[in-house]
Amino acid sequence: MIDIPKRGLEIGCNYIRRVRPVDFVVAYDGDVINNIEREPSVIYYTRPAQAVGDKWLRIGEDNVQGLNSGCLAVLLATKLSKNTIYIIGCDWGLNLNTVFDYGKGEQRKYNNQQKKFIRQLAKDHDIVVVNDQKVDVPVEIITSQQFINKYYPQGRTL
Repeated sequence: MIDIPKRGLEIGCNYIRRVRPVDFVVAYDGDVINNIEREPSVIYYTRPAQAVGDKWLRIGEDNVQGLNSGCLAVLLATKLSKNTIYIIGCDWGLNLNTVFDYGKGEQRKYNNQQKKFIRQLAKDHDIVVVNDQKVDVPVEIITSQQFINKYYPQGRTL
């Protein structure tokens, strides 16, 4: 899904800049934050406990402990826009794999606390996950073809 044209504001997690240009990068883990090569054209956010100095802006309050970068990215999206938030590339509940190996090994990527957090955000914001599989999220899920038909009616493929 990385090969689609940019539309509006884009927020990515962790090392997304290695494969796609985005406006904002969100990270949760200290090791990731310390190892990301920052770029001047990108704005970087993290949880309050990791937002030291002026390199990383803080997102959320103490209520973000125990979350992950994906949850923080959705939180940031709710702060930046009132439009529908489309989450592309979400694989919560499908597996333990990660696109970028950053030394965390196999651990659960998504838990009940995170699901509850997303459910709470969805009460006030239209959040849609784009995935062809049954992702474990408490929001609407549409297929990649439905997303293409809506935003790329010329038939662009993912």
